[in-house]
Amino acid sequence: MRLLDVTTYEDSDVISMSSLGVCPTAHKRAVKWAVDTDDALLHLQLQCCHMVVDLRQAMCATELLGRKMARESDIKKREPTSERIESIHKLRSRLSVLNTFVEESGHIFDPATVAGDDMHLPCLDNVINLRSVWASAESESAAIEARFGKTWSVDISSIVEAINVFCPAWQPVNDKLLAHTEMKRALINMPDKHANSVGPLCQGLKSQLSVLKTLVGKPLVDPSTTKHVKSTVSFGVSTVVYRYFLRSTEKDWPELSSPAECILAVDKMRKVFEEKSVPITDEMEACLKAWHSGAKLEELHQPKVAAATPRDVVPPDAPDAPAAAQIAPSEEAPQDAPEARPAGGMLARAARAKRRRVA
Repeated sequence: MRLLDVTTYEDSDVISMSSLGVCPTAHKRAVKWAVDTDDALLHLQLQCCHMVVDLRQAMCATELLGRKMARESDIKKREPTSERIESIHKLRSRLSVLNTFVEESGHIFDPATVAGDDMHLPCLDNVINLRSVWASAESESAAIEARFGKTWSVDISSIVEAINVFCPAWQPVNDKLLAHTEMKRALINMPDKHANSVGPLCQGLKSQLSVLKTLVGKPLVDPSTTKHVKSTVSFGVSTVVYRYFLRSTEKDWPELSSPAECILAVDKMRKVFEEKSVPITDEMEACLKAWHSGAKLEELHQPKVAAATPRDVVPPDAPDAPAAAQIAPSEEAPQDAPEARPAGGMLARAARAKRRRVA
């Protein structure tokens, strides 16, 4: 019988087994008896039984945590936690202790060993088949851990997929993002519900990786998956920051009214990049400098002044120009104001109006 096949038992049985341990008083007396009678073999057998019971307790506790986790419908409640990692760590630690013992004293229950010790009291000789117990311990511990690893890997992959679906694929044009109209539009128009979800999802992934990192020994989530998670988190955080940058520079900042407001806005933006550890591209740096210096604000205000300049001003030297149309443009008009329309335009409209009245 494979005594440690805890994954095959019902929950109630596993709970019962997890509460069964070695009585400290009885164990202490048995060890004293073995020592007093110079029964070294019995002493080793007592140690082994104690190790097996301790290991079974750890296996049952971890198995119950795994079953409870797998039944959770909320993905947040299936995440790696310190309690789950600690339980797995305890299981691994006790399995390692038994492994070392078996390597050094795996013969203590062998018939040949028992029969060759005349001073040995054969009270535990048939209690455990140590090699069978060890085989069961290895396979069951691996199965218990596999449930955690599979659940976490699947959940993490689903979160990574969600982030990639929510975020526009701007990476190929990263260095020229501001010149890429279509991608700029995709980021600016990214739905708020997606943008507001990406940040928490990335933070959740970072927290999960941090917890998984505390597990000593073989990782339960494949290193390639972990590496992919790190790159996805970086992508998601950068997406949110770049969207904020574009919405600010394209929609909000043009409404600013003074260089002082521009300086405050740029300083705030730089702080966001710094806090989120997102690099500022050369293109974005140039944009920020233009806003900080006030040059961009001045550039945006010029067209408004030009638009306010009369467009039907007639050059003074135009033939047949009405006296009112020969008024020269104001000296305050910007140098790049639109060209004035020729006088013929006004005359033609007057002629057409006259013909319509005659008709």
